[in-house]
This record gives sequence, structure tokens and C-alpha cells, in this order.
Amino acid sequence: MRLGHLSQTERIQFVDGEMSLEEVSRAETHLKECCECRAALAETRGIAEELNSSLNADLSGTISDVHREPGSELAAVKRSGVRGWMKGISGAEKLRWAGAAACVVAVLVCLPRWQRSNGEITFSLPNRGLTPGMTRPVELAAVCSANDDNDFDPELPQETQKAVFREYGISMEHSAKDFQVDYLISPQLGGTDDVRNLWPQSYKETTWNAHAKDALERHLSRMVCERKITLAQAQREIASNWIAAYQKYFHTRRPV
Repeated sequence: MRLGHLSQTERIQFVDGEMSLEEVSRAETHLKECCECRAALAETRGIAEELNSSLNADLSGTISDVHREPGSELAAVKRSGVRGWMKGISGAEKLRWAGAAACVVAVLVCLPRWQRSNGEITFSLPNRGLTPGMTRPVELAAVCSANDDNDFDPELPQETQKAVFREYGISMEHSAKDFQVDYLISPQLGGTDDVRNLWPQSYKETTWNAHAKDALERHLSRMVCERKITLAQAQREIASNWIAAYQKYFHTRRPV
């Protein structure tokens, strides 16, 4: 394993369980200290899981219409699932398929109506291309003058909310009852109401939902005010991957 951040190949090997015990130990040691690699690893896992569940759900319907030989790659995927099939291919091929997987997931996120109805769409993490996060200058005193009873999600103008829903391909028919337009970086942490800092988050998602993110925002604000982390660090971690930040600061794999 090279020094520094985990490479794409190493992240795939880690997810697939193809590292030696020594390599796993070194990777885990690095991941404990590196927020960037934890976020990248979470994204790699998400791509694999999204592709696996999507393909396994759709192959019996869509691919049955495509005439393939029983021994083809597509048939192998259908029999064993994406992860099982990928264990039998080379590292170079995995990189090629990881790139293809990323494209598939991007389509599923950016054009959800191709794949799922509005009621089934969940956006636990925003699309980074649409929502990279935007900040404004803010004094630490302003951050720390807020308390836990303050609204960490100020209401946005309807036109702004509609613009966000359009960006994510969500029809207005389902938007209000299924989603809240959430700030990626909360205003109390210096986030703005620019559409590049907003995304539709579902309250129907039972695991990583808006309630969990609200708890993280409050926790990070307290940590900033207690000088345990800097405001810039809080902004950076919540923007890069708020789920990874939650797991890091709450010391849990799932919301408490």
C-alpha cells in the first residue's frame, strides 16, 4: 500500500475484502485519521451497494429482454450479483466497472424518474455536482450565540425550493410531502441559501434522514463553540460527507 491516501484500487479491494490482514490493518489505521479517505470509502461502498441493488432488482425484467449467451458477463452478474461477480475479475477490470458504476449511480441520482417514482427516491447524500456546499463569512460569536432551540433550517422561499427540486428532477406533486429542502452546510455554521448549498432530503429515509443531519449540525456547532474543532473543519466535513462526519463524531455506524 502506498503512503498517503487510499487509492481507488485500494478502496475497492478494502470493500471487497481482498486485502491481506496486514494491508487491512494499515488501511484501518489510516482511515481513523483521514476524513477524506473515509468519505471516499463511503462513496465507494455506496456505489457498489447502489449498483448491486439496482441491477439485481432490474436484471430479471430489463435484461431478460436482451438475448445473451448463458456464459456471458451479464448472465454472470444476474446469477451471483454484482459483488460476487466482481470478485472473479482482475483489479484493472474492477476499475473499469467502478467507473461504469459511478456513471450508473450518477444517472440514478440526477435523473431519478428513469429508475424510481418520487415516493421511492431518497437523497441521504447530495449530488456533489449539484450541491458542493457554499459558505459566507461568519463570526464565531454568531455561531455560538445560537442555542439548540433555534431553527437550524430556516424556511426558504418557494421559488428557491422549486429550483432545487427541478435540479434534482423531482416533480412538485410529491416534493412538499416527501422532502424538505435542506442546507448542506447549515446557516449557523456559515452556510448560505445559494442553490449550490441546498438539496432535497427525505424524511421517509429511515436511516440517514433529515433528523440525523439536524442532530449532527447541533453537535458540530457545540464542538466549534467548545473549541474542539474549527468552524472551517466543521464546514469541510459536513460538505464532503455528512454521514461520515456523523459516524466520526457520534462514534457509531448508524444514527443514535
